[in-house]
Amino acid sequence: MPAFPLSTRSLLINQDSSFFLETTSEGIFLSSKANKSPLFELREPILLAQGIAETPNQIHLAYIKTSGELCYTIVSTTGTHHTTSLGNLDTRNNRYARLILLPVDKVIHIFYAASHLSLPDVWRITHHLWNGQTWKSAQLGEVVHPRYPVYRVLLDSKSNLHLLMMTSLGNRSALLSNFFNGAYHIWAQRKEDLSIPREIIDMTGLILSGDRGYLFYAAKQPGTEKYEIGFASRINLCDFGSTWRIEGNSLKEISGPWKGFGVFQSEGNLSLLVNTDQERLFQFNQHHWNLVSNFPSKHLPTNLVQKSEFGINHTEWLIDSEDVYVPLFIDLIQSSSLLIENDAIAVPIFNYTAPLIHPVTNAIPFPESNKPKISNTSESVLPPEAKDSSTTNEAELMTNLNLIEDTLSTIMDNLISLDKKMDTLPNSLEPLASLMKQNSRVFSAAIESLKKQDFETLQALHSLEEKIVQLKQTKEKKGFWERWFGLTKK
Repeated sequence: MPAFPLSTRSLLINQDSSFFLETTSEGIFLSSKANKSPLFELREPILLAQGIAETPNQIHLAYIKTSGELCYTIVSTTGTHHTTSLGNLDTRNNRYARLILLPVDKVIHIFYAASHLSLPDVWRITHHLWNGQTWKSAQLGEVVHPRYPVYRVLLDSKSNLHLLMMTSLGNRSALLSNFFNGAYHIWAQRKEDLSIPREIIDMTGLILSGDRGYLFYAAKQPGTEKYEIGFASRINLCDFGSTWRIEGNSLKEISGPWKGFGVFQSEGNLSLLVNTDQERLFQFNQHHWNLVSNFPSKHLPTNLVQKSEFGINHTEWLIDSEDVYVPLFIDLIQSSSLLIENDAIAVPIFNYTAPLIHPVTNAIPFPESNKPKISNTSESVLPPEAKDSSTTNEAELMTNLNLIEDTLSTIMDNLISLDKKMDTLPNSLEPLASLMKQNSRVFSAAIESLKKQDFETLQALHSLEEKIVQLKQTKEKKGFWERWFGLTKK
């Protein structure tokens, strides 16, 4: 059996309702916060059960009986239900863990992992799919882990699935990913996205608005009884060019024993629960995570299945013994003024100093070596003997002209490296735009045009170059260069 048994309780919530699914030695029982009497019960030994409240009036269930039968059931809040048998599994020679159910429109996805008793560390992940006409199944590969299968399934805004698997490879762990096309119902080939020089014991994650992915993993620190929590992100899961990358500093002072962790999204708040000897709740404050609650571990663990405007989130959480229909810390999660896209109000820290995890942002800062260097406009570019009252205006014009030319050259160099990340370019140019606004109205217009697509950006740059040439020609007509050469010849 796994060292850390997964919870036999599930809290199914959406924006309007809350349901509680419990698996016992006698069977499974589903009830709602509005009506405590069972909506559905099955008095038969069950190995695993999972569900999701897709709407306030309809709940989907998937469960594996001790006999090996895999079932899918739709339950209505009126009390009616319909059950479909998907076949029989080998429960004598295999153990099963981490059952995941994802209804997407009229397509039903069911995932589970199986480990043969002769190879208990090797977990095979299976996917069952109802495409509206028939059930299909696929084997998605294996992960190696001595405790339980570490994998997650994320759903993006285009109904595509992202399978994330963490497997042990000797002295390191690897994040493997696979992609399921929601339109054509085809799995791609899995690939290795991250290599982590640690033994990963747990992993959780979710997708927020804009298909931004967040991934958290817990690793045991070598030679200690403490754990490290790392943070990775991906700007856009729908963009095949984007990749997962590890962000910021990790939390390294988390003491054991490890019981699990999870992420929760509510009213724009992103919260991270870490459950060891303490129940720690962190919240996201634009640049780092702040600890907002810290108490001894005493509450019941549960599988939390959250249906929100952003999608579906499967994770681990805690519930209060007095009200099993409400996630723990709900008062802190929903009443907080902390918004993911707004760091104007900070979350208080309760006498605790912890390492901070820095999140990914859309902004692409200029490297220090590539930042445009703004020269001191009080210094004239003319020789000392040319600084008379008749050439003051022309000297200032020349200063601004050189400034525009230097900055234009810098922007052109940076455009090459920024071309593949043009969707993030507007945010990165905001500091530069404010810096250059005071020097030239023409350049300010060029900055605004840079916020458009690549083709429009290049057109604006060409237009700016033409205006620079016109400025030069204007000065030549005024006899500037004649006076310049006249002075230098003397």
